[in-house]
Amino acid sequence: MDEALRSDLLVNWVGAAGTLVYLAFLIGTRARSTLENRALLVIATLCAMLVIRGFSWMAPGRPWLEALELAPATLLPLALTLFTEGLLRRHVPLPVKLYVLTATVVFALANLVGQLAHHAILARAFPAVLASVIVLLAILIALRERSTLSVAENRLCSALLVIGVLCVPLELSDFRLVFGFPSTRMGALGVLALCHLLARGGHALTDARAVLGYLGVVSFKAALGTLILLFLSGPASADRLALVLPVALALVLASDLWEHLRAVRTGSRQRAFLRWLATDESPDLPAFIGALDRCPQLDDHRVVGESELRSYDREAILARLRRIGHDCTLGRLRREARRDSGRTLEAAEQLVDLLERYQMTQVVLLSESPPRLLLVNRPELADHDTLLELRLIARRARNLARRAPARV
Repeated sequence: MDEALRSDLLVNWVGAAGTLVYLAFLIGTRARSTLENRALLVIATLCAMLVIRGFSWMAPGRPWLEALELAPATLLPLALTLFTEGLLRRHVPLPVKLYVLTATVVFALANLVGQLAHHAILARAFPAVLASVIVLLAILIALRERSTLSVAENRLCSALLVIGVLCVPLELSDFRLVFGFPSTRMGALGVLALCHLLARGGHALTDARAVLGYLGVVSFKAALGTLILLFLSGPASADRLALVLPVALALVLASDLWEHLRAVRTGSRQRAFLRWLATDESPDLPAFIGALDRCPQLDDHRVVGESELRSYDREAILARLRRIGHDCTLGRLRREARRDSGRTLEAAEQLVDLLERYQMTQVVLLSESPPRLLLVNRPELADHDTLLELRLIARRARNLARRAPARV
């Protein structure tokens, strides 16, 4: 395998991994708008193209695999047009629709009969037509009626316009075997840039300084990654730099995308917990304990009461939990069991035994009368959000426990 093909595959597979992660994120979104559904179609088409062509590039000379690789690419003009209509909230002009539909049908049929990959005319016409569709859609976005769109939608349109212009040369680079240049096929970089923009939305484009700052950070990371890859791959040269730089840029874009989606998922997790807590209307402690089964953050938990605590020194355990608060993990209790003495040692040992008996990692005091402890099984990692959630659960439970005698 030559260096150019190795660079092609690295850029493509990193792009495919990043696009797959974003596609899974979109599929997991429960409530999607029309625009999000059309974005899902575009991302799914691009993802299929990247994954299939990764195998096709590794095993060249197989006509059926080449035809399978081009199948999602022939649907791109139609998918991009539908997405543009959703973005502008209006239909594109009829001549553009007819042009896109004709191109999709002609190239899809040509690919179906095995003529698109190697036909002297069709092999060059297809990338040219695909580039022309992107340019036409970019012109429509540039000439949009701004007064009919919101500020955020206009920002998103402007950013997509830049991405569209950038994607034309990147898309043409994927047809290196047809045109003879450049050294690395970089279409996956355009796909990652599109995923970045769609994942962040128009709110990330509030001012030029923020955009320039983000581009500066990406450029710095890419330059640093290029230097590391050059050091690891051998003697530096201009040709090697042209092969390594796209790989470093793909790694930076994919890692930043994964980190952003992870942060978004964390925010969604917090909103789900707050929504559960805000909508819970349990009138008393038993009802609230039953509602814990519906809490999205308590996948593996158990509530223990008097019967489970009968064999323990209940007063020592309750006193220890009052003093520890909510940061009462198995690791901390084990350290206390080795270090402390007296009643503190006894309570720590009993809590360790209780957690190990039920294979849990954390204990929270819900109420003292009646005694109720919440045992939770979670990785013992630094997670301040988890501690805050457990604190809110414990506070709600104690309030309900204190109100019970008054109602009686």
